[in-house]
Amino acid sequence: MSAEGEIIELETLANAIRLRTGVGNEEAQSLAETVLSYFGFETRVVDNLLTPEDRRTFYRLYDAGILSSEYEETILANGRIWRIFYWEINMDNIRATLERGKQVGNESSNVYETLPPVAWEKVKDIRQG
Repeated sequence: MSAEGEIIELETLANAIRLRTGVGNEEAQSLAETVLSYFGFETRVVDNLLTPEDRRTFYRLYDAGILSSEYEETILANGRIWRIFYWEINMDNIRATLERGKQVGNESSNVYETLPPVAWEKVKDIRQG
């Protein structure tokens, strides 16, 4: 869940979205802008504010662990129960995602550098064969 009063920057959110969903930088940036346009400096947003298209985006990010949801129940004067649904930025998952991303980023990004020498011998044999 989002820590009380904690603000997330656009680039941080976009990077977490990119890592969790596998989308490109441009799409991750766009999704982050959509999310932050609702949240601003708040830690949670009422679901009723979302357009149907943005709600689909929020569910997509919920599935990716970027957003979480919760609800409150209140009893109306006529005795009916009314549920109010909220969305929150899941800072714990975002922090964990970014930390894993740093660890992966520190590893070699060239897959060929990770191959053992025996793999190169097989490639040499295939080329000669």
